[in-house]
Amino acid sequence: MMVRVIDNTLRASLLMHLIEQLERGDLAVLLEKGACPKSMDRLRNMNISELLQLASSGHPDIHFSIDESGFDLGVATIDRRKEETEHLIYFIQNGASQSMVHEFFPQIDHRLIQTYRKLMKTDRRIGRVSLPDEKVRDLVHKCWHGMPEEYPRVNTDRERLIVLHGFFQDYSLDVLYATVNEFRAEERKSNGKN
Repeated sequence: MMVRVIDNTLRASLLMHLIEQLERGDLAVLLEKGACPKSMDRLRNMNISELLQLASSGHPDIHFSIDESGFDLGVATIDRRKEETEHLIYFIQNGASQSMVHEFFPQIDHRLIQTYRKLMKTDRRIGRVSLPDEKVRDLVHKCWHGMPEEYPRVNTDRERLIVLHGFFQDYSLDVLYATVNEFRAEERKSNGKN
């Protein structure tokens, strides 16, 4: 994507940036991109007044390019971080235990998590949670295991827990997660793994 620069201040900044590249010895790179050595030498020898006059004269025509794939990657990264933060806040607000938060958000600094907990003034329970009665647990399991078919765009367990919580809002995320994992815990015990 090529963008024409109209603003005189930005034009002057770009010309100064070009001079900085020349001063750093990046002339070979500029020459490869089609820069004329004589023009580059003239630009480097301009004083600030001449540079500002050049920028405001409208000549030369100055453009800059944006790498579209890099732009798309940057925007996707911002979107992913925003979604991750929204999920983190949702988890904290809806009763996810500290170990759950660390499991589902391992890349987020624990100090940031503690800051969110303090700002939201959430109470953390200590110890194991009580599971709902058997009928509710059966519904939770049915919903959890049917989710890939019903919600094919929900890809991660983190997203699945948020959707599951939408159906069982009377229960905190840690209760729902313990329910979903109740058979895994029994399997570990029967295999001698605690």
